[in-house]
Amino acid sequence: MTLVELLVAFGVFLILVSLLVSLSMTGLETWQEGESRKDAFDRGRLVLDQITDDLRNIFNDTQWYVLDGQRRVHAGVYCDTKGAGQRLRFVRVGHEDLMRTDPDKKLVRPPNEGVYTDLWEVAYLLNPEGKPTGLYRGVRYFDRNAIDATLLESKTIEDTKSAAWGRNFNLLDSGVLWVGYRFWTKYTNTWDTQYPVKEVTRLIKQVDTKKDNLPVKVGPHLAWDSSRGRIQDFKLFYKQLEDDDPDFAYPEIIQVTAVVESQSADVSGAKLASPVDESGATILLSSSRGVPEAPDFILVGNEWIGYGGKEGQKLTGCRRGMRRTKPAPHELNTTVRFGETFVTDVAIPAYREPQR
Repeated sequence: MTLVELLVAFGVFLILVSLLVSLSMTGLETWQEGESRKDAFDRGRLVLDQITDDLRNIFNDTQWYVLDGQRRVHAGVYCDTKGAGQRLRFVRVGHEDLMRTDPDKKLVRPPNEGVYTDLWEVAYLLNPEGKPTGLYRGVRYFDRNAIDATLLESKTIEDTKSAAWGRNFNLLDSGVLWVGYRFWTKYTNTWDTQYPVKEVTRLIKQVDTKKDNLPVKVGPHLAWDSSRGRIQDFKLFYKQLEDDDPDFAYPEIIQVTAVVESQSADVSGAKLASPVDESGATILLSSSRGVPEAPDFILVGNEWIGYGGKEGQKLTGCRRGMRRTKPAPHELNTTVRFGETFVTDVAIPAYREPQR
């Protein structure tokens, strides 16, 4: 073979090797992305399965008692809109073996265990202060006559340094970026539109409180208060009751939305490629690999940003301060977080409309 033929053959060989390496790298990246998505789907399913199991076993209770003029511990459903993640609290039924509590943590039975053995207080918190980020689940026996700490009281779940927190709460998943709850009520006729409280209240009075006659779309509630006396964000178009005169209400359906982040740094390592002010509608990323197709959401710092378009590494049509966060400026190379979104509707067997 001549020298020219050897050079030509070597050149062809290099081209083939380059193509093979390129195909191998592309295949490896696709495999890594698929594995990370599979991991997110598996973890998302486990999170939703746990929440769904708890919600389907909600205990419907109408018993209460008054101490010093105030209503005390009772079974009910409570969900507020404090901060960027809702706090959900309720009482459910279930045998101890099915509650999946930490076997290393001893749970103290209430003294009247013959009546309340199968009743449990359950609470879900996202990113509590003073703890590593993630979704936490708290479980303890329900004692109707307890006048001390209870998961149904805000002060208990806020004190993450207390002994009660250490006994009752466990990290369910560190990669949950967002969890939200929406409640289907007597007047709800769509999941899409958030109800305008003042307008709907006026219209309900005009149509004699008949849901089918409502001339507007009434969306779900974002908060819930079975007693209608604890959470100010909750209004069910009924009379707000006094502490010593409760009339418990339970939602018909609870829609749970969870965003689970990929644990793979190769997929979730996007950063801002340029600074963003608090009103910017276009965001440039260092990499769009793994970023969900539009429309969806990203988390930058403590701000959720919705986007309506995705063009290469550019996100367009951005809506700032979503999911109850506030718009804020963000510096170059700020980490951008995102994940797979999971939604499920849970019908509540304990559904009960208020009687007044």
